[in-house]
Amino acid sequence: YFNHYLQASAQPLPQMQEYFLREREYLLELVAPQEAILDVGCGSGRNIKDLAPHVRLAVGVDSDAEMIEAARVHLAGLHNVELYNEDFFAMTFPEQFDLTLCTYNTIGSPFIHAFKREAFVRKMMETTKPGGNVIITFWKQDTTGMEFSKMYFSSIGVPVLKVEKAHVETTEGIFRRFSREDIEIIAKQLSSSYSIVDLTDIFFLLDITIEKRHQ
Repeated sequence: YFNHYLQASAQPLPQMQEYFLREREYLLELVAPQEAILDVGCGSGRNIKDLAPHVRLAVGVDSDAEMIEAARVHLAGLHNVELYNEDFFAMTFPEQFDLTLCTYNTIGSPFIHAFKREAFVRKMMETTKPGGNVIITFWKQDTTGMEFSKMYFSSIGVPVLKVEKAHVETTEGIFRRFSREDIEIIAKQLSSSYSIVDLTDIFFLLDITIEKRHQ
């Protein structure tokens, strides 16, 4: 899937270009020079490239060694970046982050099993400071999102075997798509302080604010 991912990021379809732009705009509003961010499933470093110049520290984690090597090349010259080829669930960090993000529907990929999704979001919240934000983007399950899924995979040379309900089965695995109600179910179990943003025609954005502890 590595080469397909690189192609999709380097030569994005117009709908993906819009998503990248809207996501970048949203994330830049959340960061400040003294802050630290964590990108979970950082891939080749698309978000870190945009955010690192605006923060004190940018950390990227990906379980795919090829992705991390691509990120090292893509982010060469940025001296406030740390990259780790690790399993996020097994990691501990010396500090909490002001912003923890997981984008490009990584949460709906074959690499995060359905029964791990809530634990995955909980882990992201645990790594984030009180007052900080957890950002996750979800590919939409509606007709537009599902139809675009077929176009998207076809454009990067990944055959689609079957589209059924919220699942897109491909030769690279089964990818999950989400409704607003699906996201509500995940978010409500973990926090009372969140918003779901209708980011583009094909993506939702979940923004969880980590509540400050009262003395």
